[in-house]
Amino acid sequence: MTHYSISIGKTARHIKNKLIDIWEKSGVSYLPMPFQGFLVWELYTSIAQSGKSELVTPLAGQGAGMVKEIRSPSEIVNDMVEGALEIFQTLESKFGI
Repeated sequence: MTHYSISIGKTARHIKNKLIDIWEKSGVSYLPMPFQGFLVWELYTSIAQSGKSELVTPLAGQGAGMVKEIRSPSEIVNDMVEGALEIFQTLESKFGI
């Protein structure tokens, strides 16, 4: 997942997609930052206007590879609240807090 960035011109983590595959197969090298961004600015503008989201190259953090399922924000928040409640109940039963 970590490779030289088509969008910014330095090593970065991306979610691999069709545009990255096309660029890598072309053999065209990347320019150093910030020149790579200047080079692809019009390309990204065109992609945004066309609505071809499969060509967007989203940056991803270290945890992106750990995602095992796609969940709604409400599910995630509900799980966090339930987990916090369990912790508070445990603290209350053990320490009377």
